[in-house]
Amino acid sequence: MLTKKIFVASMLVGFAAAIPGCVAPSDDHEVDEVDEVDEVSGDDAESALPLVAGDPYVASTTTGKAQNGTVSISIPSGTASGNLLLLILHRTDDVNFWDGPSQLAGRMTPDDVDDWNGPVAKCSFDNSADDFDCAGSNKNDLNQVVYWKKATAADVGGKVTTINFPGSSPAWAIMARIPNGGSSSNPVRAWLGQTSCDKIRGTRFPSVNGNSGDLLLLSSSFDDGSGSPGYITSSNFTAPSGFVRNAVVIDKDEAGFLYSKALTATGVTGTPASVGPESDSSVSTCKDIAVSIVIRKTGT
Repeated sequence: MLTKKIFVASMLVGFAAAIPGCVAPSDDHEVDEVDEVDEVSGDDAESALPLVAGDPYVASTTTGKAQNGTVSISIPSGTASGNLLLLILHRTDDVNFWDGPSQLAGRMTPDDVDDWNGPVAKCSFDNSADDFDCAGSNKNDLNQVVYWKKATAADVGGKVTTINFPGSSPAWAIMARIPNGGSSSNPVRAWLGQTSCDKIRGTRFPSVNGNSGDLLLLSSSFDDGSGSPGYITSSNFTAPSGFVRNAVVIDKDEAGFLYSKALTATGVTGTPASVGPESDSSVSTCKDIAVSIVIRKTGT
């Protein structure tokens, strides 16, 4: 019988101003190619709810990864001025950009640090201190931060951004384009994060409050996917019922996933869970970060 440890972080509701602020390291230090995922097909999309005109939705995503911590990621295809862009940064075995855009100064090329806001959500798993709180004090073992901006004319055309994380441990990223996503000052209605160690290749996400017409995003970080049948694959962490899996980034034994669903009712969202094959229950070690984010519909 598996024992699960889950602790929930405090929720942040509405932010008029920006908030200030695994796999073992590898000798393989090459920078991996930029991957792009523009649409979802097959099992990941079959149970998704239909979109309503004017509601926010994930139109396209890109991903990047690097074992040495220097990640290149492109602006998602189809980006137009005014689209909401989310930049989700994952890190293991070293620090992330925990304290705000000023930490990105000199580490983001092209240097458009002033365009980014946040982090609007941040969560860390501190295994060394036996601390499973989302706001772990160490922040080095596994962590995730989420930044946002409204796209400008400079973002049209799919420019590539390179982010040089401190240190030389693995990092990975997802960028999502969300038309109709929130106002220019407050696109996130609420978020909630939690960490867990449940030894399965699936993640349970915390419940948050949202309004009908909002977009619910589920963002997960995973590390240490050892055991049988080995490193994780795209068949793990399939979309929860009613959700689309918009992005997958896998590198060695760490991974990031992004799912989305249009909300059709106001209230709590429940606790959706991504899943993997039953044979994936024999993972020897594990780290999960699960973040639920509610994106406001434009004009709300």
